[in-house]
Amino acid sequence: MPIALVAAASMTFSCSKSENASTALEGEHVYVFNVNRESLSADDETKAVFSTDSPMTVKFESGDKAGVIVVDENSSATGNYGTINADDQTTQIYVSSSIASGSTVYFYYPYASKQTAYAACPLNIPTYQTSDSEDFDADAMPLVAKPVSIDEELTASEYKDVSYYNLGSVVKFMIYDGNSAYAEESVKSISFTASGNIAGDFTYDLSSVDGETFSDITASEATVESAFNELVSLDGKTSKTSPVTIYMVVAPGKYTGTFKVTTDKAVYEWELTTEKTFQRSKKKNAYLNLATATRTAQELADYKTVTELPYTNALTSDDGYFKIENQSNESNLDAIWTFTSSYGAKATAYVNKTNYAAESYLVSPIFDIDGVSNIKLTFEHAGRYFATPLSTYAKLLVRTVGDDGTYGDWTELTIDNYFGNTSWTYVTATVDLSDYASGAFQLAFDYSSTTSAAGTWEIKNFSIAEFDPEPVIESVDPETITFASDDAAGTEYTVKVNAKYATAVDATIDDEENFSVSVSDLTDGVATITVKNLNEAAEKKRTATISVTATDGTNTSDATTVSVVQEGTAVASSYTLTFSSTTNGKSIGSYTATWTATCNDFTWNLANFNNNSNKWEYVKCGSKNFASVATITTASAIPIAISTVTVTIDAITTSSVNSTTLYVDTTSDFSSSACQTVTFTAAKGENAITVPTPTANCYYKLEFDCAQASSNGIIQISKVVYE
Repeated sequence: MPIALVAAASMTFSCSKSENASTALEGEHVYVFNVNRESLSADDETKAVFSTDSPMTVKFESGDKAGVIVVDENSSATGNYGTINADDQTTQIYVSSSIASGSTVYFYYPYASKQTAYAACPLNIPTYQTSDSEDFDADAMPLVAKPVSIDEELTASEYKDVSYYNLGSVVKFMIYDGNSAYAEESVKSISFTASGNIAGDFTYDLSSVDGETFSDITASEATVESAFNELVSLDGKTSKTSPVTIYMVVAPGKYTGTFKVTTDKAVYEWELTTEKTFQRSKKKNAYLNLATATRTAQELADYKTVTELPYTNALTSDDGYFKIENQSNESNLDAIWTFTSSYGAKATAYVNKTNYAAESYLVSPIFDIDGVSNIKLTFEHAGRYFATPLSTYAKLLVRTVGDDGTYGDWTELTIDNYFGNTSWTYVTATVDLSDYASGAFQLAFDYSSTTSAAGTWEIKNFSIAEFDPEPVIESVDPETITFASDDAAGTEYTVKVNAKYATAVDATIDDEENFSVSVSDLTDGVATITVKNLNEAAEKKRTATISVTATDGTNTSDATTVSVVQEGTAVASSYTLTFSSTTNGKSIGSYTATWTATCNDFTWNLANFNNNSNKWEYVKCGSKNFASVATITTASAIPIAISTVTVTIDAITTSSVNSTTLYVDTTSDFSSSACQTVTFTAAKGENAITVPTPTANCYYKLEFDCAQASSNGIIQISKVVYE
């Protein structure tokens, strides 16, 4: 059916210019480029998130990265990126040498990798775009900027303006149920298959950007899908004034084509028979009335129902109990999930030595068991070649099933034991399903992959059975209590304890001379431990351990520990991390583990580093099987102001390193607006990184972003010094 497309008002710009200065790093210059609002017309927008408010604004968010290419007067190009600070709307650019007079700086967005080909810069309009509720993830919009010429050598306190321009066109789809017949349905996604290519990879000449004329985009794909992260109900969406709204970025041009809206129960199709113009940096409204569409009902899976326990399934053959439901399969793979006699249910999107982007569910039968309260799932699984974290690409989901046959939303469950990702060794996972025992429910194994990594997941010996519960401590928060050196005697801190299948929680401490603990009653599964220091701090730091258990009156859980630290009055002038069997907290034989190292009573957290089962006096990161991000993070704040962090790198394969970054913040998750981000170029030897604003009581995180390499251990580190 034909549809109406209406040219919409242009989007408004919402970035502001910074007046703040940046501090130069010793040996590494920091340049600040202001996003210049005043030089832009209303049609030319920077962006990161669309707003449904009117006027429609497009903003950068803190942490966004803009690609940067610096070309000197000798035409030598260096690739880097700038970090967006949403508080003052500046792009902060870190380069390892000065930007000399005669240089030209080129910008593009979003940043994916370092580029030097400014005359043919690789960019992309995603063929699969997402929306959260009715807000759009505008990273789908590629941006370029006017080249910035550096007439004189730029110092850290100087500013240059940069003006960004959208390359894509925005389609605003407004979907409504004109005859109120489909109120019980919910929208999943919309796709546009055009008469020309509207998305995919393309290149753009950044040197041609003048803010007035723009080159055509030579895209590579004719279909774009824009999907909601969660289903959006059509209930009450009966007119143009109250639609379900979803956005899509496409390449500018004139197209006919087909629009398809997918709900949880049907597919609706409209033909765009009259060629329409989609203008760069303009928004086109598309009103889609379900009542005028060609509707095709979705075939719902004929799920079997299990009414008795225990239920077991080896998953070695297709017996009709488990259904395969592809969520996305853009490359039309013949099969993502298969049943095998030796390995159980097997999922992969690695075909003919190629990684494909896909997502597919293996959906269980419906479990509707009367008279049970405590049930658990166990299964064995193995896997390799996944990107990390594994919980992103190999998930377990659950949804409720109503008495009327309606399904709730899928919710992720925690898999307690993941495979190692480096071998085909099976591990057993156990998941408590007692919260769902009172009604009907379903499970699904959710496999997903990207064009960079498509792992293989094997699952067998699926079993759901009743069990006799024993008390367990599910979590303690925080896991470490730290008394400052100036905390007076009698200072108290608390720990929240979550316990299950328990009637009481008990706690003891191994240093009753300096600390005391007391425990509140267990209410709704939560108890509070109060920890008190009995004495003022001594010169040397004190440490103690709280042992926490839960009981049901008969059985007692395994103990969970909480660390207690009372800082000493003597403060170290520097902190040094080295590696050995005595400093390493765990013997590690992989590149995917999380562990700790402690030197002189100070602890660091390490992720995705290998110590070769404590045989090395150094650590290595980077894998030949997958891309990874390895980190070294202080477990607690360093009480003194650190001005330099020096990383000793014994060996490095720089061609496989995407970036190396130091983060400094007063919060342990590095989420404050004052978080300092320092990008440095890692090299063999001592890498001295200057902290822009040394501040006491900060956390420090070193991040090593590694591409998939030809061998393991592409970065070797033997020492880190903070002083």
